[in-house]
Amino acid sequence: TSMISSGKKNGTANVILPGGKVLKSNIEVDYEPEQITISGRQIRSYRAKTTFDLGMLSIFSPTLQFWFMADAPYFFLRYMGPGSSPGSSDIIQEVVNL
Repeated sequence: TSMISSGKKNGTANVILPGGKVLKSNIEVDYEPEQITISGRQIRSYRAKTTFDLGMLSIFSPTLQFWFMADAPYFFLRYMGPGSSPGSSDIIQEVVNL
């Protein structure tokens, strides 16, 4: 949420995997508000997309998507992407209560 609160559109972060391997991830925030429905409630949100920098294999990198409230304090709302490891089925996880 620090990228959103500072208005940054692009950034990077290191992700530590089980076993200690570190991957660089690229993050892009789309500030065009989206209306998503959670627990029957319409919520204005921003979407952040994350991919991993795998060098020449980056085209096979899964895209992880996160939605955050468009208003401060930018609470996490939804995740969509691989359920566990690359190649696993995509899942959607949402908060239950806001």
